[in-house]
Amino acid sequence: MDIGKVITGWFELQLPPLPEGHEVIVTYTDDLTLDPNFTDQGESDIYITSGKKGDIFCNKFNHHAFRYVKITNLSYKPESRQVKAYLIHGDYKPTATFEYSDTDLNAIHAMIQYTLKCLTFSGYMVDCPHIERAGYRGDGNASTQALQTMYDVSPVFLNWL
Repeated sequence: MDIGKVITGWFELQLPPLPEGHEVIVTYTDDLTLDPNFTDQGESDIYITSGKKGDIFCNKFNHHAFRYVKITNLSYKPESRQVKAYLIHGDYKPTATFEYSDTDLNAIHAMIQYTLKCLTFSGYMVDCPHIERAGYRGDGNASTQALQTMYDVSPVFLNWL
């Protein structure tokens, strides 16, 4: 399934009644190869069904960085109404705006804003939300001026320090 945009967040899947103990595997990636095969990033969840009607899987104990989701061990392809993707990010107040007559520059600025939100949601600055959970601190140094200019992120940097 293609979510449409790379996000850092959670995936939700509504399941039909399945036998108790049935394992549904959800695998995540932000990249497809040219085949288009699913690029294994080593990110997956296993949901074990309850056997009751209306099982809903959403792992809120962990996050994933993904655009594409592969669901295996399910006998049907879920419909779009049965899946949701939740972008999770910090609730940062904007402290600056940028608007220019060049739409490309505006798009670049919007991408930078989105990326910085995705990489600081956990109270740390990370470079790869699907690999590095606590960050090695280099990203906080490299992007501190841009992030602090765009958002009020003093709690993030107090935590980061």
